[in-house]
Amino acid sequence: MDISIIGLGNMGRAFYDLFHGAGHNLYVGCPHQKDIESYQSRDNAEAAARGEIVFLGVKPPMIPAVVAEILPATEDAVLVSMAAGVSLARLSEMAPGRKIIRILPNTPIAVGAGVVAYTPGYAMDAEEAAEFEALLAPAGKVIHTTEDDLDIVSALAGSMPAFVAAMIEAFSDGAVACGMKRNAAYEIARTAVAGSCTLMDKSGLHPGAIKDAVTSPGGTTLEGLLFLESRGMRYTLAEAIRKTVDKNKNLG
Repeated sequence: MDISIIGLGNMGRAFYDLFHGAGHNLYVGCPHQKDIESYQSRDNAEAAARGEIVFLGVKPPMIPAVVAEILPATEDAVLVSMAAGVSLARLSEMAPGRKIIRILPNTPIAVGAGVVAYTPGYAMDAEEAAEFEALLAPAGKVIHTTEDDLDIVSALAGSMPAFVAAMIEAFSDGAVACGMKRNAAYEIARTAVAGSCTLMDKSGLHPGAIKDAVTSPGGTTLEGLLFLESRGMRYTLAEAIRKTVDKNKNLG
């Protein structure tokens, strides 16, 4: 497939690497020369004109200018926006009559373990949806969702790597305070988190069931959990998602 990518930041580069690895023909529009093997141009319209599908990997404030720039050159292309907070309604105002899809990926797509939620702004048929999901499949889990849920996905999946990384760092700080070397603490905490998620995924167990299986009566894990709860752990984590969703809604 001929794919254009406008903007080669973290997400744009991650998709570039995935699509390049899958053997697609890639055309990149970027103001700065990048170390890539594919065609690239500082002229976004020139790069966009070559694609059957055009991924917009620029920051939300740049979307109006970039869409205006490439619109005359992309009459038959599907436009795919990665910009958080820029609604399908706004995108349709910028590109009336065009096929537009909003996607929200997270950074683990770079290693094929990400989440990509998408919402089409037109009547996408089952065959087209299957083709689009197959295109994105190397990124990880692909989810067709409503636009109302995209801001929530952005918080729950898009921000989650930062939330989890901060928690791993904090747990590791605790281990270091108890005398463990930092590299060992990071490795153990990281592996434990990954293993816990794999267990949850493969077992199909509710998160509460996994927690209960570890918390013996009067045991050490329960002691730690009670301390976390005394500091408002659940409310704090839930509120972090709500605040992030609110911020996403105000971006556009």
